[in-house]
Amino acid sequence: MNIKVLRPRDIDHIINFEKDLLLQEIEDDTEREFAAWQAPWRVEALEHYLPLGWSFAAWEGDEGDSPLLGYFLAQPFLFYKGMTQSLWLEHLQSRSENIKNELLDLAYRLCREKHFQQLLLTLNLDFDKEKWQGFHLEKQPDHYSILTSKIVR
Repeated sequence: MNIKVLRPRDIDHIINFEKDLLLQEIEDDTEREFAAWQAPWRVEALEHYLPLGWSFAAWEGDEGDSPLLGYFLAQPFLFYKGMTQSLWLEHLQSRSENIKNELLDLAYRLCREKHFQQLLLTLNLDFDKEKWQGFHLEKQPDHYSILTSKIVR
């Protein structure tokens, strides 16, 4: 597995990856199309997230012709609830739980390395909440937060 920063040239890989997953989940063509219109991975969202440099993907080998195994879309979020820097993880998708866990762990380590105070996750994100309880996981009304630095309150 090879994890790299996503770039704008990876948009087609993500769209194909997600449409393949939708094909497995939704039988009806029309329903699939409606689901794609509302998805966090639609083209305009990817055009926003990918140039920022905070979104990562796991590839089977070197990207290009290598299959995409999973990815996340993220961006910095500044001055929220008294914290200077947070990383907002909007979307996390993978073909397996192991890859999902690796990517979420990468997001956490990235926050620690870059001195962000917390990792924010959307409520609809599917991840192993039990694993993250020891990392000060808190459910907020509209997101989860995981503290990534020592904070005195």
